[in-house]
Amino acid sequence: MLLLALFAALALALALALAACSSSSAPDNDEDPPSDVEEPAGDEPDEPDPVPDDADEPDENDVPALLDTPRAYDNDFALGVLEALSLGIGPRARGTPGETAAADFLAQTFADLGYDVERQAFSLPFDAATSVDLTVEGESLPASAFRGTMGGEVTATILSVPGLGSPSDFEGIDADGAIVLIERGVLFFQAKIANAAAAGAAGVLIFNNEAGGFDGSLENVSSIPAATLDRTTGVSLRRQAEAGPTSGTLRVEGGRGQLLSENIIASSGTEGCRVYVGGHYDSVIDVPGANDNASGTSLVVALAQAFAGVEGSELVCFVGFAAEEAVGGIAGIGGSMFLVSELIASGAIDQVSAMLNLDVASGGTDSVVLVGSTDLAFSAAAIAGELGINAQIGSLPPNSGSDHLSFQLAGVPVLFPTIFGARIHVPEDDFAAVDPAILDSVGRLARDTLQCLIVAAGGDLASPPGCELGPS
Repeated sequence: MLLLALFAALALALALALAACSSSSAPDNDEDPPSDVEEPAGDEPDEPDPVPDDADEPDENDVPALLDTPRAYDNDFALGVLEALSLGIGPRARGTPGETAAADFLAQTFADLGYDVERQAFSLPFDAATSVDLTVEGESLPASAFRGTMGGEVTATILSVPGLGSPSDFEGIDADGAIVLIERGVLFFQAKIANAAAAGAAGVLIFNNEAGGFDGSLENVSSIPAATLDRTTGVSLRRQAEAGPTSGTLRVEGGRGQLLSENIIASSGTEGCRVYVGGHYDSVIDVPGANDNASGTSLVVALAQAFAGVEGSELVCFVGFAAEEAVGGIAGIGGSMFLVSELIASGAIDQVSAMLNLDVASGGTDSVVLVGSTDLAFSAAAIAGELGINAQIGSLPPNSGSDHLSFQLAGVPVLFPTIFGARIHVPEDDFAAVDPAILDSVGRLARDTLQCLIVAAGGDLASPPGCELGPS
């Protein structure tokens, strides 16, 4: 809406300017002026001084003056980005079209804010199936493999499972050694397959709950072979299996594949980045990922908007990390690990003074938990006190992490303000689960904390209230 209004205003201004020029110029005709008009007596008028060749030409050294104070954090702007990612694009699992669409959106948004944008591509190996063959009573049926499925060959009875594959759906049926047929929906693919394996199944076929086929990914390698079917094939096979004993063979050839992803890096300086502000934009499979982590990504973009054209912004890189979530047998934080490995290889890691990570910045409790290096956490707590924001220093639960760990392992001081208690990694993590007030608290705290980090990195800005970090 803002862009449309701007273009309309420009068009109106241009029309008025053209109208003014038209009314003040001579009529356009081919007639010569009358010959009997007498020329005024007197000396010829002096010729005007020639216009210098360089008049009105901009000096290549002229650049817009930098602002000496960052803009206020804009929560409405952040919510717009969050909605675009979680509702407009939806699930953004690594290596999927959703992740690519999110990368395109972030790259364009950073560019619109005036930043130079780098799309840092990388690939990670994952357990993959190279081919799938499904034969039922001698007839070949179309099937596709899950990313992350175990390979193998199974010949067995095909058993239609009532319900959607929850543990209770296997009660009262003999799935031992069978290839089970389950409809898609409600449960994650990983859970359906794990429940089938726990009931003794030797293979799994999951058919779509809407027209057409689908591609599926597993966060961890399955213990039994699994494949997907389009809805027409699945419904037909279910009727056949329910009508009488049906035998089939599922053969999945395993292998290793590559998932391609991109970190989106926005910068405005040429001397390298001393402060990194990042959040991952990917989600787990089949989840809109509003809290985890469209919320954190939206704050990264909102901070880029607040600091665009501000003194010290040349010291900052704003990053949308890809591949933070685990999928297909690959561990998480893949994007940040790749970026840090590149910084280490080039020696640029030595000039990085801090990393601010934003992940799960909405939902849950109204208290911001400050995770990270001691001096950064204490300074952020003091800033939060000045802003009237409820914050406490803490640590992450066991077996959890985020992209700050990649920098921390490389010796970079880190700060990770986050929210505990938010619903994540479940289908209910959608835009309706976002709490705008909590997002606003984390956003305002992150804005002043970034200003403090820029000051500590040598940026020419005033320290925000509560900042306890001095220039390095």
